[in-house]
Amino acid sequence: MKKVCLIGGGNITNLRHVPALKKHGNRVQVVGAIGADPKAVQATATSVGAPRTHIVDPAMDPAEQLAGIPWLDEVDLAVIGTPPQTHAQLGAAAIERGLNVLIEKPFTLRPEEAIANKELADRSGKVMAVMHNFQYANGAQRMLDACASGELGEIQSFFMLQFTSRNRRLPVWYNSLPLGLFFDEAAHFFYLLRRLGGPLDVLNADAQFLPDPADRTPILMNAMMTAGGIPAQMSINFNAPVCEWMFVVSGSKKLACYDFFRDILSIVPSDNTHLAGDILRTSMVSTFNHWKGFITNGVRLVTGNLHYGVDKVVGHVLDALDGAPLPEEISAARGVETIQAMNRIVELSERDRKPG
Repeated sequence: MKKVCLIGGGNITNLRHVPALKKHGNRVQVVGAIGADPKAVQATATSVGAPRTHIVDPAMDPAEQLAGIPWLDEVDLAVIGTPPQTHAQLGAAAIERGLNVLIEKPFTLRPEEAIANKELADRSGKVMAVMHNFQYANGAQRMLDACASGELGEIQSFFMLQFTSRNRRLPVWYNSLPLGLFFDEAAHFFYLLRRLGGPLDVLNADAQFLPDPADRTPILMNAMMTAGGIPAQMSINFNAPVCEWMFVVSGSKKLACYDFFRDILSIVPSDNTHLAGDILRTSMVSTFNHWKGFITNGVRLVTGNLHYGVDKVVGHVLDALDGAPLPEEISAARGVETIQAMNRIVELSERDRKPG
């Protein structure tokens, strides 16, 4: 039985990490919760039956704070679900405290922080894993299988599309990040693209912004990349009236479209010469796949079994604590690659910042 502490206490901890840990209840015991908000920390501890809590002062050095918590001596794994600005320091502090670490994406804000944390973990011999979870979600795993098996034919290109409404519930700290919402959310695109195609190369990126320089989130963003030499395009609208995330793989035989929010994969065959019958077939296949996935995952959602791959990441980390190899796709090394590509997007997008 591995003993776990939760560092955080916000939405990501309670909506994603806690249910996934409960699914592995025969392998883990959550023994404590740590965070800056006393009410949130206590609520989190109560929800998992953790007997201990500790309230931190954000102004203090994380390493000093964790060093002063005696019950961490019995903890095997720290699961960090705090805002991204804190990931680098908390991840390093947890490793220095002798803990294995599973840290929410994005791994860090800057590449040098990511590299330093990876090297620290390597020297310590501790596990440092990153929550690159969607590649283990049900629909995404089917997409990976379809690519690997040749069902789609030869992969021609990747296309990533996001619409985001700012009317939805957003973290209060998002505009303090590089490019705001982009940096909080885009890691999912990058690690999945890396997994499907190969090493990433950012060719170009541009963005349009609101006139207010304090609003760091773009209105529109476009980026051109390659993944293992395969062309890839990312297009994001951060001022849309709806929220949708799509990852599209274009093969020589079929097209696969993955819906992140609903965890639905739709695979449609070539529509050949695009005649009426071809169009009807595409419409029927895509509509059927959507509603089949919507109903199936709707049942999972209401029964508490829609984990978006977080449960599988937790399982792999627990296996690693028992001596199994940590999958490369959730390793600190893959976290470094993701942060490097995201920072290149930031650099190029802000190079010639122009108002919307």
